[in-house]
Formats: sequence, structure tokens, C-alpha cells
Amino acid sequence: MGSQASKLIEVGSNGDIQIWKRLDQKTPQFYCRVWLPQEARENRRNPYKRKALGTQDLQVAKDMALEFAADVRAKVRTKESIFTVSFQKAANAFIKDLEARLKTGEIPQNKLKRNQTSIERYLIPYFKDKSIDAIDGDALEGFLKWRRDYYTSGPGRAQTYVEFLRNGKKLQRPLAGSRIPAGSTLAKDLVSISLMLDFAKAKRWISRKPDMPKLKIVSNRRPDFSSEDQERILGYFRAMDSKDGITMKDRERTSRTVNRSWALLEYFVRFMLITGVRVQEAHGLKWKHIELKDPIYNDVEWRRYGSNEPVSPENSWKPLGPETRIRVRIPRNLVGLKSPSHARIVIPTSNGFTIVEQLKSMYVVFDERTPQPEDPLFMHPNQTPIGSFRNAFGTLLDKLNLRKQDEISRSLTSLRHTYACNRLRRGTSVYVLCKNMGTSEAMIRDHYDHLIAEEFAESLED
Repeated sequence: MGSQASKLIEVGSNGDIQIWKRLDQKTPQFYCRVWLPQEARENRRNPYKRKALGTQDLQVAKDMALEFAADVRAKVRTKESIFTVSFQKAANAFIKDLEARLKTGEIPQNKLKRNQTSIERYLIPYFKDKSIDAIDGDALEGFLKWRRDYYTSGPGRAQTYVEFLRNGKKLQRPLAGSRIPAGSTLAKDLVSISLMLDFAKAKRWISRKPDMPKLKIVSNRRPDFSSEDQERILGYFRAMDSKDGITMKDRERTSRTVNRSWALLEYFVRFMLITGVRVQEAHGLKWKHIELKDPIYNDVEWRRYGSNEPVSPENSWKPLGPETRIRVRIPRNLVGLKSPSHARIVIPTSNGFTIVEQLKSMYVVFDERTPQPEDPLFMHPNQTPIGSFRNAFGTLLDKLNLRKQDEISRSLTSLRHTYACNRLRRGTSVYVLCKNMGTSEAMIRDHYDHLIAEEFAESLED
């Protein structure tokens, strides 16, 4: 307290309630402060909750101080909010907490990035003038409406691109397609604010978390490629699709670099179709993550691709036979893994070994070297990982007029959805499929419900 305050007056018996006057005012008013236990303090250096009492009468001030203290103590007991915290302050504190958890390895990079984007780009601009404890169901519904209109009639209507960070660099991408966010995008924003409200409740900045709005999504079906679409795409790579007039002579006229790029895209597409891994998981894989076994040698354990060392050192290596199978190990520390819980061993389709062998042969032909265990599975000639196939694949879809399915844009991720659809059509159970794809049964049922009934068609028709 400064020199402009009167002497403290103790209220009560244990000295945890004090009142004083501000002498620098024309008509000095009484103020009150109540001592707080450690867990209820806003910061360590300030052990009090203060309030202006708005009276000059000593007895009235004492009575008001006792009422104020009783209210504060009740909130401490019930773990209710005592301090008013702005949404922006709470948001900044939440992001700092995520950054700290990232450093300790508790969360992956993409969780920080996803939440930080939602909070800084949309949540703070909308809620910044509110206190965190003023966020209720109506406020959240208002945010959703504002968010839906953001790029059509809201603050972002004049924007033609979106800025984002990648590897510490600020990049831009154009606002392509519909400017109305998909239901899945809005769901991510709601997840961000839900996590932030959980954080605020743990900090006692809010007494209760409001119910989150229920999104009304017309359809959760994700775009995939039909068997005919798949044949057209693979036919393009084989230079056999007469509709597009592609011949081997056309391929021979192009440069070695272009040929290598298209060949690598082909094997990326094939790999996605036989494994169903996420796009960023595929980009993070190395050759050591491909494990092999020939079933004719029953005593041989899985061994790492490109190495004579078995996964289990006690087993000796033997040559590979024609029935070799592969497994794709997705480790917890894989670059591009969305969550450590997605670590798993992926079982590809039976032609997986053939696809991987052809990919290895492609590197031998174009780069004149055999891939090594530490090399990226999909790499440039200098053995650095391929950053993205998005533009090249988009060009291919445009050439084949396959960019959209039911007005929904397709992308590389559609290959993962195609894998899921192919497996369900062949009778793979939802439980087995979700384990292989590193997702939940609820997610599979939510997005592929139109196919799941066919999984049980035979038993239903008996």
C-alpha cells in the first residue's frame, strides 16, 4: 500500500480482513482486502482480493467488508471464480501453457499449432472484449454464426488468402473453393475453446464450463475415389489412358527430373491406397520403418527394410521369397504424427512388398543408389524428404476431371478415405480397420456409415 492510504483497520479476529481509506481522494472512501489461500490467488505476489466499498462511514465499511469476505470465502470453498480475467489474457495464458507442454513432450507440435491458429485468428478477435467468465452458451452460438460468415460477409470477406506458419516461416495460401467453413473446421474451433475453458476452470477463472453447442452437419461423408477413378489415376501413371492422349513417347520427351517426380507421385499414391496412413505420416516415414517377413521362413522375425539385421537380433537373416509381406511401423516420435496415441504397426494389403520394391527400384534407376534405412521413404535426389505432393496431385486430378465428388473437393487425404472404403467393402471389421488406421471406431462410423451395413450384409440376408 502507498503513502496515500490511511492506517489499516483490522476487521474480525484473525486479521485476514482489512479496511483503509484512500487519502488522495477529495472525499476519502473505504477500501477492503481479504487474504486468500495460495491456491486461490491470481499470482504469488498478491495474496489479497480487493474491493472499493464506496462509503466513508467506518461501521458501514466494516459490515460491507465482512459480507465481501464471506462471499470470497464461499467462492474459495466451491472453487468458483474470484478474479475477473479477460478472454485475451486467458487465451494468451493457455497458449503459453501449450508451448510449455510441447517442450516437455506432453503434446505434439500440431496440437499447439491447431489451437493457436483457432484462438489467434478467430476466437480472440471475437471474444477479446469479454471476460472469460462471461462466455456462455449464447456467446458460443454467436461465435459460430460469426465464424460461418467470416469469409462471406464478415471481417474476412475481402481476404483472398490465409496466412499460416510452417517451419517458422510465414506463408500464404489462397482461399480456394467454398468460403463457408466445413463442419469439421468449426468443430476444431469448438475443440480449441473447449480446451481453453477447461484450462480457465482449472485456474478458477470460471466457476463452471458452459455446454458446448451441437453442430448441425448435413453429411460427414468424406470424398473418396471409386474403383473406376482409381483405375483412371493409375492408368495415367501407366500412360495407358487414351482419353488423355498420354503415350510413352510423351513421357520420353520430358526431362529426367519430371519423370522422376511423376514416378515418385505414382508410388506415393499407391502406398496411400495400400496402407491408409495419414498424408503427413507417409511424409515422415523412413525406410527403416518398413519391416519385412517371408512367411516360408517361420523362424524368421520381422526385419527392417534395407538391412540384414532382424528386428529381433537373436534371429538370423535369410533371403526374401516371393510371398514376402511388409509392415509399416508408425513410432511415437514420427515426424508428422498427429498424436502419440496414433503410434501403431500398419498392415498393408498383400501387394505391399511389390509396391515398396518398385519404389526402391525407382530410386536405383533415377538416383543410382539404393535407399538406406535412415533415408526418407519419399525423398529428393539429395535424400531430403519430400515436403508435399499436393500441387502435383491437384494437377493430376484437374487433368482427369476428378477434382470434386458431390461438390466436395478431393485431395491427397481422399486416398486415405479410399483405403477405408475399400477395406469396408471387402468386409474388414470396423474395430480392425480403426486399429490399422490409427483412428477411433466412432470416427469410422461417423464418416463411413453408408458402407458399414454392407460389412454385415451376408449375415443380415441369411
